[in-house]
Amino acid sequence: MLINETRRRIVWMIICQFLVLFCWNASRGRGRGRGAAAFVYHHQQTLARHDNMMPFFAASHVNGAEQEDCMSQNKLLHCMLRVPNVNATLDFWKEQGANVYSYRKTSKAETAFVGFGEAQQDSFSLEITTKINDDFVLGNAISYFGISMLRDMKNLVMAAAGEKSAGWSVANDPNGIEIRPVASAPGDVFARICFNVNGSQKDVFAQTTSFYEQLGMELVAADEQVICLRYTNNKKNDSGVATTLVFSKSLNELLEMGNCYDHLAISTPNVQAAATALRDALDDPDDVIFMDPCPMFGTQIMGLTDPNGYKVFLVEQQ
Repeated sequence: MLINETRRRIVWMIICQFLVLFCWNASRGRGRGRGAAAFVYHHQQTLARHDNMMPFFAASHVNGAEQEDCMSQNKLLHCMLRVPNVNATLDFWKEQGANVYSYRKTSKAETAFVGFGEAQQDSFSLEITTKINDDFVLGNAISYFGISMLRDMKNLVMAAAGEKSAGWSVANDPNGIEIRPVASAPGDVFARICFNVNGSQKDVFAQTTSFYEQLGMELVAADEQVICLRYTNNKKNDSGVATTLVFSKSLNELLEMGNCYDHLAISTPNVQAAATALRDALDDPDDVIFMDPCPMFGTQIMGLTDPNGYKVFLVEQQ
């Protein structure tokens, strides 16, 4: 009975992922009018970001070629969370099949990195560290983390063969963050991070899109409620789809940042060059750049605040 049910799930997952792969292949250059490519094209046209949106950056101040070259090798590295119990959070992610890349404990705090790649440099990761002093407040900044259904299909195949695998049911982590399975093309198993935005904020999607495009991301899909951005520069080495940032207007209450989310980290080859390009692009750089490039953790780092109040660090990494 259990074996038959597992086999039915495998067939269903294979059908779903076949459709995802078909759409993914279509989006890689086999025609604008089919599959995911048609979806992306339609929503990009609907959003019309270059014609009808108020840009967050003053376009007249940006040298397009220099900006593209400066940010062309950027990569989304990790998202840092501050949690009450690091070990409980690590145990949860290990049950989901994630790998612990590193773990460090001092007299004051614990910090660990987890992700679904063989090594930290191969994939997006979560930096999980101790919440110190203040009471823990999750807030509603993070809508959900999306884990690729391809991982579930692999687990089902392993289960059908009698092999031990990570559980495929996904709910909330120990801190209350929703973790859900999502359809995705081959690539990072940590497929999406969905943030909430203040839907009443004027031009919030225009400003958010412009901010992350200046950091080298591309808008890959959008409608009136959601925008999706990610780095597509990994196409050159055919490593699959990178983790997607999703921003959603689905929140029916005021945005409450809480103190769980700390920052996103993005690698860039030259932080000083990135800082110069951004300062040339910004109308009021002091509203966005809260930390100029400085040495930290053995490299150069600068701090930014996106239009929604989310902190982003650029980290120099070749």
